[in-house]
Amino acid sequence: MKTLIITFLVISVTTFSFSQSNKEIDSLKNILNTEISSSQKLVILDSLHSILQYKNPKLSLKYSLEAYKIAKLISNKQKTISNAYNSALAYKVLHKMDSSIYYHKIAMSLAKEINDNVSFAMGLNELADIERLNSNLDKSLDMFNEAKNIYKKNNKIGLYGHTIGNIASVYLSKGQYRLSQKMYMESLKILDSINGSAIRIADITARIGEIQSHIGNYNEAISYYNKALEVYKLNDDSIWMCNTHLQIGSTYCNLKDFDKAILHFRESLKIAQKHGLKSNEAMLYTNIGSLYRESRDFEKSKVYLEESLRFHEREGFLYNYIDVLKELGTLYLDLNKPKLAITYLDKAIEKSTPSKRLDYLMENYKLRSLAYEKLGNNSLALQDLKNHQNYKDSIYNLKNVQQIEELKTIYETEKKQTSLALNEEEIKNLQQQNKLKTLTTSLYAAGMFSVLSISIMIFFIYRQRMKKDIVTQKKQDELYRKEIELKQKELASLTVHLVQKNTFTQELLENLKEIKNNPEKFKLEFRRILMLLKKQTADDKDWDLFKSYFADVHNDFDNKLKAIYADISEKEIRLAAFLRMNLSTKEIAAIFNVLPDSILKSKYRLKKKLSLGKETDLGDFLNSL
Repeated sequence: MKTLIITFLVISVTTFSFSQSNKEIDSLKNILNTEISSSQKLVILDSLHSILQYKNPKLSLKYSLEAYKIAKLISNKQKTISNAYNSALAYKVLHKMDSSIYYHKIAMSLAKEINDNVSFAMGLNELADIERLNSNLDKSLDMFNEAKNIYKKNNKIGLYGHTIGNIASVYLSKGQYRLSQKMYMESLKILDSINGSAIRIADITARIGEIQSHIGNYNEAISYYNKALEVYKLNDDSIWMCNTHLQIGSTYCNLKDFDKAILHFRESLKIAQKHGLKSNEAMLYTNIGSLYRESRDFEKSKVYLEESLRFHEREGFLYNYIDVLKELGTLYLDLNKPKLAITYLDKAIEKSTPSKRLDYLMENYKLRSLAYEKLGNNSLALQDLKNHQNYKDSIYNLKNVQQIEELKTIYETEKKQTSLALNEEEIKNLQQQNKLKTLTTSLYAAGMFSVLSISIMIFFIYRQRMKKDIVTQKKQDELYRKEIELKQKELASLTVHLVQKNTFTQELLENLKEIKNNPEKFKLEFRRILMLLKKQTADDKDWDLFKSYFADVHNDFDNKLKAIYADISEKEIRLAAFLRMNLSTKEIAAIFNVLPDSILKSKYRLKKKLSLGKETDLGDFLNSL
């Protein structure tokens, strides 16, 4: 009878796990203190862990560890695995990575022992995410792919879809935003198709918001974050509510909307303090200190940043530590205390170097050069400025490599998918041919040589040939479609290249103007600038290549324009092509090396030449060709 009551209560609690009152949790605790069997204790402890997993990670960890000990004691390997895994997850949330790795390895070892491939993959998946957080991105990617293949083989569609989302996170960390967004959308599609966990879908939605924030679409990012936040609130998921409020606050800071930013930061801080999320708490002190510095409230900024520094040093957190040092250096620069600024920036550079954080090194060298300049130490200021430029160039080259790798990965993935689809068609054709062969043999064996039989057989062969012709045509159409899609991607990539190249040249020319009055600085920089300019000089080859791709994708666009207005110039055709690509006025101006106002005038003249009325939009007209 007692077992029946316990089972009923556990089912009830699990079903409504995110809306439990303290009274219901207390009921489970009371049962736990009664004389019940070890198996029954495991059920109660699992339920308490499940209820508190997202609400109170510290307490959740306590119950999962207790369950782990009991499961181990009674030699229940499956329960030992699940509770070791749950304990590892809780340790990760509490930013105790060594303990998390330890329990994941226990769970994976036992899973391997009893051939539980899915549990093994779950541990592998989490270890891969820890590698991602430690910036070991290639290793992380290999581990995620291994876990993904195990899930696919075992038909675990939900876990398979979630792991694709994790792989997208690695590409996000690599700066390959297009590929990352594509994989996140694929993950969402899979999870939606099986009515997957709302929280997992919210996690991916939040990550898409992160991509939008990285590429500067801040309002779009906030929209995605808010969608995810609604789900976390509905499910009382304290951990991700804390993270999402922090991300929304950071995005509002980028929009310079400090009032909204501080509201989200304070909400995030309240949750972090309540549930012992110390890494989040440390990060929030940094962000709030940075916010007050940007809004020129230096006293408050100093209080929060120094508290963040103490927090990082006391807890031994490395993540975000460089940010604190950089922010303190910037604060003391703003307060015109360059010696103090250098103290913090020296540490920031020292910490950035072994981790090869090029972005941090670039920023910190620039800040330190400003501090040396304020102290009148021009030689050290110049050396730091040179280091800053070297890292800036490295980041620029790295981004180009990432873009190429991203396009290559997308192309190879789609090529494999196309090949797989064609192989499936070939298998179907062989099956049809085998059926035809079997039928023909049967007809001959039965002695059916009558005219009617021959006619039926001829008709059947003819129909099969027709089907085969249709399949062949479909293959050709599919290959043509893939070829066009590839050319569209190459066209987009080349367009970005044209914009970047001309923007780069403009920026370089501006830098030349800045150093022309400083002979010492000019001598140091001249040779490097000259080499970069030679590399980046635009010529007609880029345009010819662009024109070739554009003609393939958009069906002789230039000839259509010439048919409307025979005397249209080559420059006007270029302008029309870029408008057809939906480039902004600013981007087109960068390609032509002119001011945006000049492009607006050129658009007006082109519209006039094409005899378009006021009510006709030039872009819409060009898109219709």
